[in-house]
Amino acid sequence: MSFSPDGTQIASASQDQTIKIRDTSTGGVLNTLRGHSDHVTCVSFSPDGTLIASGSEDQTIRIWDSSTGEEVKTLTGQGGAVQCVSFSPDGRHIAAGGNAPVKLWNASTGEEVMVFKNPAGYVYSVSFSPDGARIATGTHFAHKLWDVSTGEELKVFDQGDQTVFSVSFSPDGTRMAAGNRDKSVRLWDASAVEEFRTFKGHDSDVTSISISPDGTRVVSGSHDTSVRVWETSTGAQLKKLE
Repeated sequence: MSFSPDGTQIASASQDQTIKIRDTSTGGVLNTLRGHSDHVTCVSFSPDGTLIASGSEDQTIRIWDSSTGEEVKTLTGQGGAVQCVSFSPDGRHIAAGGNAPVKLWNASTGEEVMVFKNPAGYVYSVSFSPDGARIATGTHFAHKLWDVSTGEELKVFDQGDQTVFSVSFSPDGTRMAAGNRDKSVRLWDASAVEEFRTFKGHDSDVTSISISPDGTRVVSGSHDTSVRVWETSTGAQLKKLE
């Protein structure tokens, strides 16, 4: 799922090959976007809220006009099922990954800009740093940092034998949160590659993760059907939503 920048809408991906746009306050469906030919796995609003990018098991990335629901562009060169998409902070690029190397696309022209080589297997999550200079990827056994301008691998955050399903930067870019198959949430120092804190409490894979705008909380979602809120400084669980 992806919130619009103003928080009034939510875009959600569905196995029925559609993207649904809902009103945040009422939950009502405002529009249904159709065009993919297989399960839609991921969506991302552009920073200005005018566009939505979606990825699918049909191996395409599609860009939509968020106000009209019309398809603007189809990107067909990803080379495998698309599991994750993310707009860059300036809205100029889209990063996408899945059952193929992570690629960077020009959001306006649809041209391939960069390929991030050898991302250690299936890529479950991509996330831009707040300044747009780095991309984090969540994969089997690790999450990694990549240089957006060169495509070079910068750092590897080793997670042992655990799959990393979700990664997210803190708003200041100094820390990264990772959601893992071992039911944990791990918070890392993004520059020193040191684990800062581990949050434990989920009963299944942690598949989504986000750090609050002020950096004081981490929110996580899991296959255990719960959403949990954690205090960054102590690791204490503040809320459990089911």
